[in-house]
Amino acid sequence: MTLRPRRYVFSSLEALVEGKIKKLAAICEKLFLFIDEEEPVVPVKIVQKLQRFGKKIKWVPVEIDLQSDFQVFFSFFVGKTHERTAPDVEFVILGANHQYDSLVRYLNTCGRSCLRLDPTRAFELLGPGYGTLEETEAPPVIIPGERERELPRMEEPSEAGASGGREKNDAISGKIAREVVERMIQSGNRPSEMPILREYIQLCHQGSLTKISVDSIIQHMQERKEIEVNGGLEVVYHF
Repeated sequence: MTLRPRRYVFSSLEALVEGKIKKLAAICEKLFLFIDEEEPVVPVKIVQKLQRFGKKIKWVPVEIDLQSDFQVFFSFFVGKTHERTAPDVEFVILGANHQYDSLVRYLNTCGRSCLRLDPTRAFELLGPGYGTLEETEAPPVIIPGERERELPRMEEPSEAGASGGREKNDAISGKIAREVVERMIQSGNRPSEMPILREYIQLCHQGSLTKISVDSIIQHMQERKEIEVNGGLEVVYHF
């Protein structure tokens, strides 16, 4: 057995979903929980569930006057943590605020695997069973910055030159498929169902892919026997 790479989760208290807290403890190495310094009380049920994190949890008090102040402090804290954390640690930001997307793109450009996830979907996208993986062949060495370099956006071919357009898109989708597999191997993420896998691929590529191109990427993964789909829904991985 071999340990999966570590994962740090960053979240405000408001972004935590009570029903998912226990599951979250099983899929991260550390939780940075941001809380208003003047928060009068934390519900007992949430405190009891957070106790499951033990030493994994780090409370980060924030003096909040405006929501924009919180966003600046949050981004600064994540950035400083990135500077002093090993590059193989995956960062996950919980929240529906798209203003953090530029931070996510920057960290990925620096070679850090980083995702922003809706708190209600985080466990489904990151997957259960975090901690260990069966020993497999060593994944290819990926130089920081190379893995996340921007790829050409896939386009729908026009009638004139449709063949060349399809060949170009096919090559791009094959390349993205390889990068998605490499990212999964590094992070240990294995979306269990097709809709979740599609959403995961969109997240990895900053949401710039169309449904057609996502399906093309999945088809490449199937053709290379990296995944198989049972009943059109369940995804089984072979890496």
